Amino acid sequence: MPMSFPDLGPHAMFIWAAYAVTFLGIAALTFTIVKDDRKQRRLLAELERRGIRRRSADKAKSTAPKTASKRAKAASPKRKTASTKKTPASTQRKPRAAATRRTAAKSAASDKSEAGREGTPQ
Repeated sequence: MPMSFPDLGPHAMFIWAAYAVTFLGIAALTFTIVKDDRKQRRLLAELERRGIRRRSADKAKSTAPKTASKRAKAASPKRKTASTKKTPASTQRKPRAAATRRTAAKSAASDKSEAGREGTPQ
């Protein structure tokens, strides 16, 4: 029994073109994903060959307890300090230099107004 194409009417060329473009798009995406996956696996293998390990690999292979040196323990903080916490911009203090400039501008303006009054008789 021979296979026949369905009758798509006057828009058959548009429909077949849409199917072709869709197929080519999906094929291109699949190709780039597979290519990128192979590249990432090569890079990961190169890093592991040089001795750089993934943190997730340590969790999976946790057969022996880790021992860290005293220097490494001292270098890593246990909790956040006040200097590392982020505060919203609305509650942050303004820089002191800006406040000093504002104060200097106000005093200069008041000096000018006083100088103008000194020359006039009362």
